[in-house]
Amino acid sequence: MLVDKVLASLGSRPNLDNLQIENAGIDLGVNTIPAYNPQTMQIGDSHIFLAGDVDAERPLLHEAGDEGRIAGHNASRDRIQAFQRKTPLAINFVDPNICHVGKRWSELDHEQSVVGEVNMAPVGRVLIMGKNKGIIRVYADKASGKLLGSEMICTKGENLAHLLAWCIQQEMRVGELLQMPFYHPVIEEALQAALYDLYSKVDTKNSGPITELRPLV
Repeated sequence: MLVDKVLASLGSRPNLDNLQIENAGIDLGVNTIPAYNPQTMQIGDSHIFLAGDVDAERPLLHEAGDEGRIAGHNASRDRIQAFQRKTPLAINFVDPNICHVGKRWSELDHEQSVVGEVNMAPVGRVLIMGKNKGIIRVYADKASGKLLGSEMICTKGENLAHLLAWCIQQEMRVGELLQMPFYHPVIEEALQAALYDLYSKVDTKNSGPITELRPLV
């Protein structure tokens, strides 16, 4: 594949080289990063906990904050508690935004999942803005219709990625997302189009039409 440009978002490298952590009697994993449990941040069965960029798994500020809370909680208690990690969310603040949320294409079980997408070229709002370049792809479990993840290159992608992260964390199905309100004309209509494409490929459908209003009980 020929491309015009490559964005190399390299991030940071854990500074572990001079700590001589091998002397602590712990198992060193890939690239000398100690093997640890991401739900507890504990290194093996030791009394040592990792948090933040030093573990190189999710080198992002909001993830480092969560890891610090988990590590601090467990380091100060007798009983180790495992915690559910939040839905992965990463954003490159370029124009257009490059985002991924939940599972990425490379992490999908392609026998059990389906993909919906929309090209940004004909989307009304971005046409008006003069930024009608990019694509949105959304992923779901084929059988249940549960949303799994998304990757996108588009203007205002940072906002769409947040919405999808909330939906994935709530384990929502594609049909449920399409019952939510979508205003016109907004960027979210592009996401709606991608979800319609995804909905056509999942097995689990809503009991009535997607646009059906919910009756009062």
